[in-house]
Amino acid sequence: MSNKYVKLNIFPMIVEGLFVLACLLFQGYYIYINFLFYIVLAMYFRLRKDFSIKEWLDSVKRGNTFWKQVMLTILFFGLAFICTNVLENMFPHLDMGMVNLKVDNWLKLILFTGSTIIQ
Repeated sequence: MSNKYVKLNIFPMIVEGLFVLACLLFQGYYIYINFLFYIVLAMYFRLRKDFSIKEWLDSVKRGNTFWKQVMLTILFFGLAFICTNVLENMFPHLDMGMVNLKVDNWLKLILFTGSTIIQ
């Protein structure tokens, strides 16, 4: 691994370490931590000019296949959220297993969807 590569990526590596530490310390806030993690990385790479928001918006206007998939992701996350809520209300004692990224309100759904798209 070259010295230049490490210098260019030291900030994302530190953010990753902080992300893991935050997940261990604040176990009930995975979705918020996950969203914050990806927003910080997106801002960093935007400032470093590794990607362009203008290019993103141009691809939306062109109807790029990527954006069709993003819209489908948003649609299906919303449907999954609604179905899960209906099932949890129908079966209140249903064991949901070990779901650490529990999306139980619209804010968490939006944050989870946003961080998934940013990924």
